[in-house]
Amino acid sequence: NCFGWDDLGDWAALKRLSHHDNISVGKHISLETHRSIIVNQSKELVVTLGLEDVVVVHCNDVTLVMPKDRAQDVKQVLHELRQHPQYAGLI
Repeated sequence: NCFGWDDLGDWAALKRLSHHDNISVGKHISLETHRSIIVNQSKELVVTLGLEDVVVVHCNDVTLVMPKDRAQDVKQVLHELRQHPQYAGLI
């Protein structure tokens, strides 16, 4: 599950564990991207340009992009995906 709850609390909680400007996991190139969290669990490259205070998560052919202050709303995304049978296999 790419967008599930983590023992840390939520995606934004990763930021509290690091002193770096960005948190990046996986293949990622950051250009003028600040105070953001990028998690890429795919083999593809994720490039961010000119972003601030966002969370980008890419895995299982799904990409989620949201402001960090909306990280608690991931439950809404999961609910919406479950409403569409064609996307149920992605979560």
